[in-house]
Amino acid sequence: MSPIALFIRVILAIALGGSAAATSAAYGLPPQAGKASKSPASAPAKPASAPAKPSAEDAEAMKKGLVKFGDLWVTKEDLPFLKEGKVKVDGEWLTKDEKSKLDAGWKRQDLEWISPEDQPKMAEGLFKVGDKWLSAAEADSAHSSASNPWKIPGKHTILISTLGRDEIVRLLAFSENAAALTQKILGKQLPSRITVRVFATTDEANEFGQQFAADHSSIWPGYVAERDPDRLAVCSYDKDFAHLYVAHAAAHKTVDVLVPEADKLADWFLEGLVTYVERFSSTAYKEWAIQQLVRRGGISKLDDHLKKMVLSVEDIEGSQTRLYEAGITFAYFIETPEKADEEAFKKAIASLSKPQKDRMEPISKLLHGELEKRVRKYSRIDK
Repeated sequence: MSPIALFIRVILAIALGGSAAATSAAYGLPPQAGKASKSPASAPAKPASAPAKPSAEDAEAMKKGLVKFGDLWVTKEDLPFLKEGKVKVDGEWLTKDEKSKLDAGWKRQDLEWISPEDQPKMAEGLFKVGDKWLSAAEADSAHSSASNPWKIPGKHTILISTLGRDEIVRLLAFSENAAALTQKILGKQLPSRITVRVFATTDEANEFGQQFAADHSSIWPGYVAERDPDRLAVCSYDKDFAHLYVAHAAAHKTVDVLVPEADKLADWFLEGLVTYVERFSSTAYKEWAIQQLVRRGGISKLDDHLKKMVLSVEDIEGSQTRLYEAGITFAYFIETPEKADEEAFKKAIASLSKPQKDRMEPISKLLHGELEKRVRKYSRIDK
């Protein structure tokens, strides 16, 4: 192409809207010296608008620790369930399918949904086991095998056992109270029910304990099995003390769920909390428990013992005594602490959501030289 023809093409391209630099480059021409193209200056950015000031209602909700879900303010504990599309009915979270069944007249028998057509059988006092409806005695027999135990739910806990149904229902009241009180102490709510397995026989308890319990089953018959992949909470049955053992196990499991790395807490603090919940929190058992501690020698070198507290099968009696001492100490901190101890205890509880290294100091500060005198005064134990 001749220079004149090429020049004419460039002039035409510019006339049709192209820039001289872009057109020259498109046709292989060098840019004109001293006339480098410039991009049009962008318009000055508008200043960012200040965030809208929350309304008085929103500010109050945030002050209460609520979080936004759509147009609603909800608790942090409720948020995961709402994100799953669940609905809360009488304190229980139901899936949409379960809510539909409830609306259609279905009812619960333990963990199983019963259709309206089968509900007359429930009214007769029968229990559905597989595809059969059985009497209470027949159902107890059907659930006497470890492969098919009863699974009886409460609001916070589910008890699994081959015991008779009436006895499981009796024990359920104690596991429910223990879980509720432990949540109150920690200031948190369980995301779902916890499960406690109640072994009906010593053989059942020993078989499980030898696999998963480490030393704890030999010291106290209620615990969380740390070696078990599911960290199951379990307790042994005793006709006189099973209600205390199941409470101990339920409190342990509640802490295990709500406190990160709960097994790394100081032994005196963890065991003190669950032993308090089990027996010292109850007006029905508190004085009896204090007398049990007196029988074991009373309170001795309290802060020193708690700082070095170790549960060991080599000293079962001593380990159990330390549990009692830790429990009565926790009772003091919860019920009648002096002002400084009350503030320190609040800080220790607040630290439980933090990493282990950040909660060691607040918990250790609870143990001091004056503590024994204060716990003695609270418990009225002179020796």
